[in-house]
Amino acid sequence: MITNTLPEPDHVTTLRNQLRRFVAEKAPREKRRAWDKAHDWPRDLFRELCDMGICGLTIAEEYGGLGQDIVAAVAVIEELARAGPFLAGPFIHCAFYGGMNISENGSPAQKDTLLPKLAHGELLFAYGLSEPDVGGDLSSVKTRGRIEGDSLVINGAKRWCTGADWADYIYCLINTASEAPRREALTFVLIPGKAKGRLHDADRTCEPALHSLQRRSFRRCTRTPRCDCRRPQQPEQGMEHARRPGA
Repeated sequence: MITNTLPEPDHVTTLRNQLRRFVAEKAPREKRRAWDKAHDWPRDLFRELCDMGICGLTIAEEYGGLGQDIVAAVAVIEELARAGPFLAGPFIHCAFYGGMNISENGSPAQKDTLLPKLAHGELLFAYGLSEPDVGGDLSSVKTRGRIEGDSLVINGAKRWCTGADWADYIYCLINTASEAPRREALTFVLIPGKAKGRLHDADRTCEPALHSLQRRSFRRCTRTPRCDCRRPQQPEQGMEHARRPGA
């Protein structure tokens, strides 16, 4: 059972109580078992949560959010996690993978295009960081990106991309300066989930992921090989707008 021993603002306590009632009513044990067996999560219930405005807790009001309130956003995770990963997971993929990252690191064009949709829970992001031969040494990623004319070309492979099969964007770490010291050669770029050439399905493996209770929950993409993309540059995607870590 989650017990909060620290004082918190009244509005956060009110939010907790609202979400606790929602989870108890909408995500009873029998439904969680069904989602668990299907290795899936309930889009309809997540839409109801989004309509409450919770995805806007990591996004400034000027972009349609509620103003960044990280204490409240973390409280949302804690309360939704009472139902396991089925609601807390999508919230994290939207509000944190998407909202927090774009708010802190996005270009003006990315913020204008993506943050209003993230604030309403209309986009989900996944991470494309590790690779089959890299593991946790992310500065050694081998996925390459380059600009050719008006196109952005990316070639490589990613692994452990939870949500890659349903995310709208993959927040992808690539090498864009192969001759530079490896920690100075890294760039984040957003790859649309439906980008042509994103996946070679014959090589792709998705399997049920295990969470800490050793029960099955989301599917994880254990292998997302050969990501070969060539796309016209878009303001919300293009490499010239991406931010290098530490820049």
